[in-house]
Order: sequence, then structure tokens, then C-alpha cells
Amino acid sequence: MHDLRLLAAFAQAARSGSFTVAAQILHCSPGAVSKNIARLEQEVGIRLFNRTTRRLSLTEEGSEFFYAVQRSLDELQRADDIVAAARDHVEGVVRLAVGGTFGKTHVLPALARLMERHRALNLEIAFSDDPGDLISRGYDLAVRCGAPQDSRIICRRLISLPLKLVASPGYVERTGLPSHPYDLFRRDCINVRHGDANCAWIFVPSTGAGTAAVRIDPPARVMILDHAEALVATALGGFGPTVIDAFTAHPHLDAGTLVELLPGWRVEASIEGGGDVYLVYPHRDYLPLRIRAVIDFLIDEFGSGGGRRIGPAEGYDKAAGLLS
Repeated sequence: MHDLRLLAAFAQAARSGSFTVAAQILHCSPGAVSKNIARLEQEVGIRLFNRTTRRLSLTEEGSEFFYAVQRSLDELQRADDIVAAARDHVEGVVRLAVGGTFGKTHVLPALARLMERHRALNLEIAFSDDPGDLISRGYDLAVRCGAPQDSRIICRRLISLPLKLVASPGYVERTGLPSHPYDLFRRDCINVRHGDANCAWIFVPSTGAGTAAVRIDPPARVMILDHAEALVATALGGFGPTVIDAFTAHPHLDAGTLVELLPGWRVEASIEGGGDVYLVYPHRDYLPLRIRAVIDFLIDEFGSGGGRRIGPAEGYDKAAGLLS
């Protein structure tokens, strides 16, 4: 029987591809993780990782060993969770990434109620719009806008937020109001890049049946990468028109610091789920109780129904604690 500490260090390093990230999750030093894995390699008599100065990857034997170890660790976690559920006791650390204005102003305050309910639950929260790899960064789950294009993770829509085309009053005073989406081709727009693709804007007339939708690939002199709040800041700074969600736009529209453009047109994003808020997490056969508790809570808070809930959540059978 191998020491569980060695197996845990190995599994975390294998999932994240980094001794440093594994050390952060395990609350120890990268040197301690390296020593534990070296000791495990001595015990099993095989090399588990290929190590270079830039990259850490599993060997063929290490990959087979990892899947066997992960199944065993999942079963041990399941046993612990059975006991914890019987005692109605959720404990442990959940590493959560929260992105976008909605995440900071709605999701974050709601989490205080979750922690009050489960006094032994701890959260490590990163404020990030970066759609990068959850697994390599060591996050258990994330709340972010737009559907990530990664088949290795589970992606569930929490709410849908309509989009608006906006600009600063100063910009409107300098250039005038556009009367048609095609006028945007003559403007210096602000756009976002999702992965390798720039977002296109699709305008659908709110009235007038038979009028076709218009797709605009905006001529953007400013491109925002992985930071939703920077999009708002550049719009407020008068750089040009941009598309943001209505939730983020409303306080600025009410204050007069932003102006809605083309109100007779409904705006959609070409990026899948560009106006939606998603709950995403690595695909695992078994989710620990502490992670399921956070998922259930967020769906209760922001899923379908009344009260504080804003829109439909999809694909999760809360009663069974399973993904449908």
C-alpha cells in the first residue's frame, strides 16, 4: 500500500501538469511535491513523468498508473462523502474562478450565504475572465461568460443576459448616432477575442417582419483579451462603440455615462453563448461533495424560478447530484 500523501501529490501534478500548481492546491512547496513524486517513483520502480525545464508530462506507464490511482482516490473521496452527507457536513477547499461584472456583483456576495450554511467549507477565489485551461490552473469550477470550447469540461448555462450596443456620450457627440448597423463599418469599434476568433455582432430588427438580420465584423482598433471589465472601461473612455451585456450596461445607461446605440435592433454575439453566464468545471466521473454543494447552491440561486433567480439552468439533476 502506497502512502496516500505520495499518491495525492502525484495525482495533482498529473492533472495540472505542474509541480507549482499542485503545490498551491496541496498547500506545500513545489520542492515537497517533487520529493514526494521522486519517492513514489522509487517505490513503484518506474518513471512517472517526463521532466523538462518548460514542461511536465506523464510517461506512458505514468499515464496508466494515474488513471488507476485516480479511480482509487475517487472511491476514497466517495467514502468520505457518504459519511459527510450522513452527517450533513460539507467541508474542504473549493478553488473557484469568477469572471465578469455579474460574477463579482452577484455571484460573490451570494457565496457568503453558502459559507454561512457550511461552516467547514473554504473557498479560494480567483477573479479572472481568462478562458484558459481549468485543469492546468487547478480550479475546481468557474463562473464566466461565454461557452468554453473545450470538450474536456462540463459547461452548464446559469443565466442568459441580453446584449446592448453602447458608446460614451463624448464619442456620440463627436461622431453622431448610427442609424443602421452598416454605419459601424465607418466607426472605430471595441471588440473582444474569444480564443483565436474575434467576435462578430449580429443585429436582428426588433420590429418589421421580413427584415433580415445583419452580421457585422466590427473594424476594431481596440481588441480586449480576457477581461470583461476592460471592455466597459474602454467604452467609458470614449474609444468607440462596443457590445456589453445589459446587466453591466444598465447602471451606466442610468447614470448617463454610456448611451445605447441602435435601440431598434436586438444584438446577438456570434460566439456561442456570448451573452450567457456559464458554470464550468473539469469533467470527472465523481464530483466531491464540497464541489457538488457549490454547484447546487449556484443553480439554486441563479437557476429557474422566482426570488433572486434570473434565468434557466440546464442539464443538471440536482436531486440526484448527477450530470444529465
